[in-house]
Amino acid sequence: MLKKILRFLPVSIIGITFLLAVILINLENARLKQVLLFPLDNGNGVNAELRMIKKYKTKEVRIAHTVKEMLLGPAILELDRIVPLGTKLQSLILNDQTLFLDFSKDFFQMDSGLSFPFSDRIDLIKRNLKFNYPFLKEVVITINGQLPGSPYYSLD
Repeated sequence: MLKKILRFLPVSIIGITFLLAVILINLENARLKQVLLFPLDNGNGVNAELRMIKKYKTKEVRIAHTVKEMLLGPAILELDRIVPLGTKLQSLILNDQTLFLDFSKDFFQMDSGLSFPFSDRIDLIKRNLKFNYPFLKEVVITINGQLPGSPYYSLD
């Protein structure tokens, strides 16, 4: 009985090792490496941080998770957040090569931890998205449903 078990032991170890390798390769393939740019603490430039985003079937869900990672802020202490705490993504619409994002009005809150001006924060979000999703030709950002800086914009 022991001889029968010992005879199949090398084959079973090789089989289990192969199965684990296949599982680990599939787990790695289920994630996308993305580079997110965050402003430096002193406000002089940006630095990159690598994030692993789960690979979803639709582009919209992948982009939404990338935006949520940007809203969370950096993990590196020398970097600063792009948007104030509490800012939420209200809607995301992908129309061919144009992306429409709508953020909550918390985007406007003045936060002592933010070193970038308002317009630079919007540009940095666009830059992050166009870098990670090269098929995007245009990114339109609205705040509470309104285009910032438009003549009829109101903070209500």
